Amino acid sequence: MISVHIVTEEGCLVLAEAEGHAGTGRYGSDLVCAAVSVLFRTTGVVLEKKVPSVSMETSGRGSFRIQAGEFSSDEKDCLLYAAEFLGCGISSLAAEFPEAVMLRREYL
Repeated sequence: MISVHIVTEEGCLVLAEAEGHAGTGRYGSDLVCAAVSVLFRTTGVVLEKKVPSVSMETSGRGSFRIQAGEFSSDEKDCLLYAAEFLGCGISSLAAEFPEAVMLRREYL
């Protein structure tokens, strides 16, 4: 199971973590794992380019973390969109594959 935790503050993404494996396919060929990876990597790469306080970490296969520090009002739109993009994508996967993806949201 992939456990995803998304934290937002005033709608802005401040933390997103994913841990685990979906177990819906062969290791290295699991489409659900790949989908979560693409959502996290795309969100992280874009935010690192647009919002200097954002960092993305991965500690090997099955682990992602995106964290935003302080941000300006100009950067807020990026973090709002990132929260919506990542949240909707993961929520869709969790609805379609409830045995493989669990989403927990936290609102500050």
